[in-house]
Amino acid sequence: MLKQIIFFLIFFALNAEAFLLQEEVTPLSSGRLSWVQRNPEADQTIIFIPANSTSKRIFRKQLTSSFFDQRLIAVDLPGHGASENALNPSFTYSFEGYAASLIEFIEMLHLKTKPVLCGWSLGGHVAIEILRLRPDLVAGLFLTGTPPIDLTPEGFNAGFKPFLGCELMSKDHFTKEDAVRFISLLWPSYESFMVDDAERTDGKARSLMIAQALSGKRISQRQTIENTLIPLAFVIGTADEGINGDYIKGLAFKKAPEIHEISAGHDTIWGAADDFNERLNTFVRKIYG
Repeated sequence: MLKQIIFFLIFFALNAEAFLLQEEVTPLSSGRLSWVQRNPEADQTIIFIPANSTSKRIFRKQLTSSFFDQRLIAVDLPGHGASENALNPSFTYSFEGYAASLIEFIEMLHLKTKPVLCGWSLGGHVAIEILRLRPDLVAGLFLTGTPPIDLTPEGFNAGFKPFLGCELMSKDHFTKEDAVRFISLLWPSYESFMVDDAERTDGKARSLMIAQALSGKRISQRQTIENTLIPLAFVIGTADEGINGDYIKGLAFKKAPEIHEISAGHDTIWGAADDFNERLNTFVRKIYG
């Protein structure tokens, strides 16, 4: 199937500026992947990877920020947003499976430079898997809401804290009420599209992903992060009730990462967007010089 390209204008008011975003759909072996980009001619690239049961639309405050002049790309993971449900859900709906899809996607882009991967929550775990599988494709990782864990129940319990509503993270089917409750746990105030995105997500993308994360596979995201020498940064929301920030800070890093603690919950990319964007921009400029 030929690559389908859809052009449309999305205008967001920000300092009286409007940004042109270009949306595309790219066929992959896992299914059609929807993504959006800004500044496609720029040499440097940031790829934004969203969380469980969200879509690329959650990066609106990054895609429309005047902080960035790099090429900005935000994707819908398989089974999320406008992307197709996975053709092979038992593999694709996992950290490794999502990473395989995005590796295929990145290779098809023929980027001028290796990208910086900015992952939020599940998106951060996907970014770590890309680094583990294909370090030659990664210039740096900027992660938020993402504790690098061993894929075991013990690893999960070390990196995460129990929080109200955590059972929704793996629920196979969302009612409208489930979607509202799920989103309200992430954002003190939220917009309707966030609920729509949660309700649209393929339920198997939640249940299979969590099952894989607790599977006891001989995969250690902790070891990948502890041993990497690429530039690395973690953003920790000081009010994040589900992430163990002390666990992240206590890892035995071979190369010390940047640790940014900002006043926000799990929604650092939204609730503290200006602070987040400034730190991301500084990190990227250090990498690309």
